[in-house]
Amino acid sequence: MNANNPEVLIYYSEMSVESWRRFRPQSDGYWLTVSLDRNGRLVPIGRKLSGPFASRPTGVFWVNVAVHHASFQVEVPTSEHTLNFVVQAHLSWRITDPVRAIRDNVRAAELVYRPIVEQHLRAMGRQFDVDRFLDAEQHVNSFFASRTLELGCGLTLLECRVQLRPDAETLSHLRRRTLNQRAEERRLAEHHVTLRDAEFEHEIANLKGQNSIAREQIRMEHYLSALRDGDLSLFALQLASRRDDVGKVIDQLIVQRDVNTQSAREIITLLLDKGMLNKRDGDQLLAKVNALIDSATKPTSVAGSDSAPDIELTASAIIADTASLSALDTEPDDEEDEEDEGA
Repeated sequence: MNANNPEVLIYYSEMSVESWRRFRPQSDGYWLTVSLDRNGRLVPIGRKLSGPFASRPTGVFWVNVAVHHASFQVEVPTSEHTLNFVVQAHLSWRITDPVRAIRDNVRAAELVYRPIVEQHLRAMGRQFDVDRFLDAEQHVNSFFASRTLELGCGLTLLECRVQLRPDAETLSHLRRRTLNQRAEERRLAEHHVTLRDAEFEHEIANLKGQNSIAREQIRMEHYLSALRDGDLSLFALQLASRRDDVGKVIDQLIVQRDVNTQSAREIITLLLDKGMLNKRDGDQLLAKVNALIDSATKPTSVAGSDSAPDIELTASAIIADTASLSALDTEPDDEEDEEDEGA
């Protein structure tokens, strides 16, 4: 027997009288001795029997009971069936039932352990999609780590560890898909930020517009209230602080017909006193305002009657005619008088 050959699992030797005399049972822990008597019984022996009652066996088996290690690679189906996992398995096994191994005449252990291990791998692989190969690997390793498996023929699987991945083409596809998903997530995130910023800007613009309209309404109401109360000084004071409102106020007053010739003259006079209107344009503006008031208060002309006065009553025209009120005339009145005398 060559005890140093790890490939040999079972070695048999016939026992002659001389062989039996020299026989010593193997006791190094790697080999176990099993005797075969004339009745075909197999009996493991740990030491040689001696004495008159020690019968010589017809033969002796040496069984390799050391721990063996092996590796193999196999493809197993995924839950998609058309795609496979590539499994690299590393396992350890040993003969735990020497008598059974002798009776089954075990010669190649791979023919015993590999079909059983592959069967378990295929069953577990079908539970996972191909992109969950890491989960599948963890599941398989947890399964084998929690137990030993009796393989039959006297063999026991002691341990099995696997490395599991998709095939190269599928792995490349998954990598591209993952990168595309990440790019899409970044694009959507940037799009959401842009939309959110646009919504904020729109809300701010709406709030500013509403606030501007509210302030405008309040100012117009103050002007109209001062005019209705007859407090033209307060009215002019308010206009003096907001010169841009002159055109709008006159437009509003004419539209609502809250102004008459007398009040218009008083307003123009106060505007002249406040320096918001120069004397050069005062008479012309007063005549224009009077014409607008007269035209706005006349009844609507009947079709076929005399042509309407060539005075435009639109708000835009009124504002255009009164736009000059917002510019302060810085030329002194005395200089104008001197120029008139010199002429």
